[in-house]
Amino acid sequence: MKLSLALLVGLGATSAQAGLSGVTGLGDILPDAAADYSANAFDDSTIVVHGWNERQNHTLSADLRIDANSAGTWSLANDSELLIAAGTVIDSHAFYFDPLQAKTVGDSPTKQVKFTFDQRIIGIIYTSTNSGNTKLFQSDHLRSNGAAPGFFGSRGFETGESMTVVDPFSVTFNLTASDPGDQARVITEAVPEPGTMTALALGGLGLLRRRKKA
Repeated sequence: MKLSLALLVGLGATSAQAGLSGVTGLGDILPDAAADYSANAFDDSTIVVHGWNERQNHTLSADLRIDANSAGTWSLANDSELLIAAGTVIDSHAFYFDPLQAKTVGDSPTKQVKFTFDQRIIGIIYTSTNSGNTKLFQSDHLRSNGAAPGFFGSRGFETGESMTVVDPFSVTFNLTASDPGDQARVITEAVPEPGTMTALALGGLGLLRRRKKA
């Protein structure tokens, strides 16, 4: 029985590590401290899409506008006016493609990038304009550091750029950018807090004990 308790609690602790779980191809996962949303933040000499975690276990205080929420390839040609309802608990993840000179990622087999998440994708956001009245700007409150947003025009996708939701846990990009770079967000389901997972584990242990006695 002690082994069952350790296993259940251990599973709870492991499951509570929310966020980006992997990347293949021309990308990397940055620690929060390295995140930067300002124009020309990275000016990379190589082709790389940066990804990092933003808010975790965040309860939406208002409806969140998103561009898509299902599998498929999404661009300005087919973005939608969809909502994730207020009260939903989410995790958010940012992506930034910022080459120093004009470069493209995702347009050939040698230029692919794929990011994987440990929780199910429930929305993607990639539209922006100079007005600040679009989805990417309106979702800036999801930034984990709470600093003033680094607003700049055309930081979302332009014509011909796209994001593909490959399956419920992964996305790929097809982007062409130079200064000031292209940004996007992926919204995933949140993982319960560690305390909640432990409580669930203990509850499961209690259920096992009751079944054993029965």
